[in-house]
Amino acid sequence: SSLTSIKIPKDVTSIDNSAFSGCSGLTSILIDDKNTAYDSRTNCNAIIKTDTNELILGCQSTKIPTGVTTIGENAFNGCSGLTSIEIPESVTSIESRAFDGCSGLISVKISMGVTSIGNDAFYECSSLTSIEIPTSVTSIGAGAFEECSSLTNIKIPMNVTFIGYRTFYNCSSLTNIEIPK
Repeated sequence: SSLTSIKIPKDVTSIDNSAFSGCSGLTSILIDDKNTAYDSRTNCNAIIKTDTNELILGCQSTKIPTGVTTIGENAFNGCSGLTSIEIPESVTSIESRAFDGCSGLISVKISMGVTSIGNDAFYECSSLTSIEIPTSVTSIGAGAFEECSSLTNIKIPMNVTFIGYRTFYNCSSLTNIEIPK
C-alpha cells in the first residue's frame, strides 16, 4: 500500500493481471517508450497491453485514453484513492473485479460502447452514490455492484439480457431500481 510509482523498463514482456493488485497508494505509472509489449499512451498513468489495447493496471491518477478496448481483471483493484473515472467509448468490456475495493470512487462515467460489466466489477465501491449504465450494456455480472453501500438508485437499460446473482447484494442505501417494461 506504500508503493507510489512504477516504472516498467523496455525489456519487460510479460505482466500478469493482478500483478500490482491492492497497491492503494499508487499515483504514477510509467512505461519506457521503447517497450513494445506495453505502453502508457498519452501519459495516462496506466499499463496497457499494446497488441490488445487492454488496460491491465490503473492508479488513482489514471485517465483512460481513447483506443483502450478492455478494462482488465483487477485493473484498479484496491485503488482506494481513485475518486472518479471516465470510461471512453472505445471500451467494450469492464472485466471481473476491475474496480473492486475502490472505496473512494464517487463518480463513474461509462460511455456508450461498453456491452458487458463483469463479475464483482464495482464490488465494495462504498462511496459510489449513483451510476448510469448506458443502453449498450447487455450483461451485468454477478456481484457487479455488491456492497456499494452508498448507491441510492439505478436504472437498468432496455438491452440488458443478463443480471447475475448478488448484483445489488448489501446495497443498503438502494431505494430505487428502474427496470424497463
